[in-house]
Amino acid sequence: MKIRFFSVFMLAILSCKSISNKKIDEPLDDHQIDHRLFFKRLLLNKYGVYISTTGKGSIKELTILPFARLDKNKKVTLDIDGAVVDAEINDLDFDGFPEILIFTSSAGSGSYGDVIAYSVDAKSNMNLIDFPSVSSSKKASLGYMGHDTFAIEHKALIQRFKTYNKTDSNSKPTGNWRQIRYKLLASEASKKFIIDTITEYPQN
Repeated sequence: MKIRFFSVFMLAILSCKSISNKKIDEPLDDHQIDHRLFFKRLLLNKYGVYISTTGKGSIKELTILPFARLDKNKKVTLDIDGAVVDAEINDLDFDGFPEILIFTSSAGSGSYGDVIAYSVDAKSNMNLIDFPSVSSSKKASLGYMGHDTFAIEHKALIQRFKTYNKTDSNSKPTGNWRQIRYKLLASEASKKFIIDTITEYPQN
C-alpha cells in the first residue's frame, strides 16, 4: 500500500512539473505583454486619471484615461515627440478642482521639456491649459538649450535648467541655474500658465 501511494505521489509531482515547464516554455500572447513605456495613476478629491505611453522610436502615443468622478468614456489620446518623464495632479488655483500636468522630454540630445496640462471643471470635463514655450520670453530663453525639469512646489509649477554660454557644448553648460515659476490664470476661454518669476543662481 505504501509503495503504491508513493508511486502515485511521484507521478503527480512529475505531471505537475511537466505542466509547469510547459507553461514557462510557451510564448506569451501579444495581449499578455505590457507595452507601456510610462504608467502612473493620479487621484485627487475623487478625480482620477491613468497616464500611459506606448510606441517605438521618437513618436509616442500618450493616453489619458479618466476614472472615478471623471467620465472614462472621454479618453484622450495624443502623439508626442519624445517621452513622458512624470505626471502630477494638484489644485493649483484653489478652486476645488484638480489640474493634471504631464511633463515630457523631447527626443534627441537637447531633451527639451514641455508640459501638457488639463484642468477639471464643475461638469467634470477636462480642458486643455495653455502652456507657454520658453522661447516666448526673451529673458527666460537667454542661454536655454533644454535639459530642463519640472515639479510642483508649494502649489506652483516650477521649471529649472542650466543656462549655456556661447562657447559651451551641449553636454557642458557653464551658465547659471535658472528657475521659472509659473502662475495659473483663468481666462474667458480656458485656464493658462504665465511666467510669474524668473530666478537665477550659480551652479555651485
